[in-house]
Amino acid sequence: MTKPVLLAGLLGGLLGAVGSFVLARSFPTTAKPVAAVEVLRSEARDRADDLVAKLRAGQEDDFFNTVRSASVKQLKDEDFKQYREYITELREGFATRLGAPGDIEFSRETVLSPSLVRVVYIAKHAFGSVALFVVFYNTADGWRLLGLTYVLLEDALKELH
Repeated sequence: MTKPVLLAGLLGGLLGAVGSFVLARSFPTTAKPVAAVEVLRSEARDRADDLVAKLRAGQEDDFFNTVRSASVKQLKDEDFKQYREYITELREGFATRLGAPGDIEFSRETVLSPSLVRVVYIAKHAFGSVALFVVFYNTADGWRLLGLTYVLLEDALKELH
């Protein structure tokens, strides 16, 4: 082979490499499909799911007994009675305002810190929805219920972001 042929081959290879590099950088990259990631459920989420299962099954007494026994703060009888009335009034008020309650579906689990987890459910009604916030705190005795409340979905959207 002669020198001009070798020089032409070398120059062509370099120009091809530079050209392909420039073209590759000028076009947007295509998104690679993300493999499904297995989401680990926390123990707090399992406890929240147990509470919601009692609501779904209409086991109000079991639900409130579990709330009381799982609570971080051991409520006196009078305090627990007031809390139960408050939650019952909230649920009845939403049922009056939004129609008959339907299913409750999981929305999101947020780990706020290693010791604090918030689980959100959406309680569907005939004419709207309500967010159910359940917050657990990890104590020396395990995950304990720190708070549970209902909020209109429109008002809760700020919290869900």
